[in-house]
Formats: sequence, C-alpha cells, structure tokens
Amino acid sequence: MHDKTHVVVIHGGETFDTDAQYEEMLRTRPIDLERLRPGLSWKSTLQESLGERFDVLAPKMPGADNAQYALWSLWFSRIIPLLHDNLILIGHSLGGIFLVRYLGENAIDLPIRATILIAPPFGDTPDESLASFRLPEDTSSLFTHFSKQAGEVHILHSTDDPVVPYEHAVRFKETLQGATLHTFEDRKHFNDAEFPELVSLLTSLASQ
Repeated sequence: MHDKTHVVVIHGGETFDTDAQYEEMLRTRPIDLERLRPGLSWKSTLQESLGERFDVLAPKMPGADNAQYALWSLWFSRIIPLLHDNLILIGHSLGGIFLVRYLGENAIDLPIRATILIAPPFGDTPDESLASFRLPEDTSSLFTHFSKQAGEVHILHSTDDPVVPYEHAVRFKETLQGATLHTFEDRKHFNDAEFPELVSLLTSLASQ
C-alpha cells in the first residue's frame, strides 16, 4: 500500500456521430470570447486543495472536442499500469460515462478505493449525442462488472445543470447498486474554480 492517495481525474469532452457533424459545429457554433480566456477550474486547483497526502493526475484525453471512445480507452489503458493501489478515480461529464463503460468492459489489475462520477450523462442529452461513448443496449453485465471493481461509487450532480439533466444522475443511482447520490441545487455543470465538497469527500475516503 502506498502512502499517498492517487487521484486520477478524467475530464469531459464533446462527441459527434460523424466527422461532418463536427465540421459543421466548427463552421457554425457562435464563439463566446469569455470561454476563450484562460481560467482556473477545480481540476487545476485540486492538488493544492488536497495537499501532500494526495497525488493528483489529470491526463489530457485525446481529441476532447471530438472524442472517440476507442482512443480514450487506448490512452487510459496505457496510464493504468503506472497507477498504484491507493486509487480514486474521478470522471467529470463525458469522463464519467467513460469510466463507467471502461470499468464495465475491462479488468483493472489493482484495487480501486472509489469512483466518483460528476455530472455524468447516462445517454444522449438534449443537445449532444454520446456517439461512440453510448452504453450498449444490454448493460446488465457491464454494470455488474463496473460495480465489482469500482469501489465506493459516488455521484455528484446539480439540479440546475444546463448540460446534463439531473435525471441522468437519478438513472445512475437506480442502476448502480450501493451508489451514493450527492445532490446540489446551484452548481450547474461544476465548472467552478473551487470544489470544496469534492475535497471533503476525497479527504474522507482517504481516511478510511
């Protein structure tokens, strides 16, 4: 057992069913200058907030603005051998359903203390297709395998999320036996610079 708790954060992204749809988005989506300015997010401040007891990794997943599940899976499979057994996984948005599917389809050769899903889509949202990240039609074996190796499962979602409706969190809660749902009312899609509730949850998990 390693002294430090490894925390691996998988960020979100966008998906498209075809390259043509992606190109059309690049051509037509209005550009918000505020979104082009550099800014802090809780992912970039998490290590400082948690302190030296933790080792936070935030790998940049390939092609996040036109994400492909096969490529994310390939990259993540190369990261896993570098991790140790004092491990907590966090998936935000698309990163959440990626972890559910990956852990449901692949065996991880080390114990996972907890998996935290932050605003994860269960399926397509009103504004976006999950494309290659969609779960298979028959998810029974996938969810069973996920639950066996994901450790404690925590779902964090806000009722005012404009990107992934709160109902997606409810579906995960109903599907993943033993999962804990943490409900917020005013955090939207969790893109703030600080995330004190997550820091508290991680500190609690590491103390168990």
